[in-house]
Amino acid sequence: MAKPGRKTDPFSKEKLAFARAKCQARYRGEEWELDLFEYMELWSDYWEERGRGINDMCMIRLDKTKPWQWNNVKMVTRADYLTVAGPYFDPQEKHKAIQKKIETHRRKRELQND
Repeated sequence: MAKPGRKTDPFSKEKLAFARAKCQARYRGEEWELDLFEYMELWSDYWEERGRGINDMCMIRLDKTKPWQWNNVKMVTRADYLTVAGPYFDPQEKHKAIQKKIETHRRKRELQND
């Protein structure tokens, strides 16, 4: 709740979500060309469905070589995204990748001890 006499921004949640998404893109080294109004328009039909659950909505880039921009994004469920995102959607593939990393680490330790 806002302090008495202080005006509250009706779009503060949207602005925070926009800033977080933009910062995450920068952190990953991805170009970001969306402005706040474009971001809000893209999310307008899905705002209440955002989240981290498997059936929640997320925004993805259609072409990962291009920036986050109006004509290069799409809203999909996280389940839909994860099915095309790579091997980590399949638990068996994830297990294999983890086992490979463990084995590589063990080999490095053995070589260091020799």
